[in-house]
Amino acid sequence: MLRKAQIFQKLPPRSTTPEYYDAVSKPICLDQISQKVQQGLYASRREFIEDFSLLYRNVCAFRGRNSDLAREAADIVRKVQLALRKFREHLRL
Repeated sequence: MLRKAQIFQKLPPRSTTPEYYDAVSKPICLDQISQKVQQGLYASRREFIEDFSLLYRNVCAFRGRNSDLAREAADIVRKVQLALRKFREHLRL
């Protein structure tokens, strides 16, 4: 896993970060994306990428587009898109 991705692994606890849930209407984390992959819930690459894009939009809503976390989330989205293109013929999505 990317070292900087660790912060996105789990959702922040509602008890200590209620403002996150005020700012974000559809929370998602990497653990949830991983579960969806394992359960075969993605019908297309587009759905898979959309969840990573949602993660990025959530960070922007909570921390702002110019925050370090938003830049890290954008980098993760780019790397996922690149990997999907690179391994296109090996993936079933």
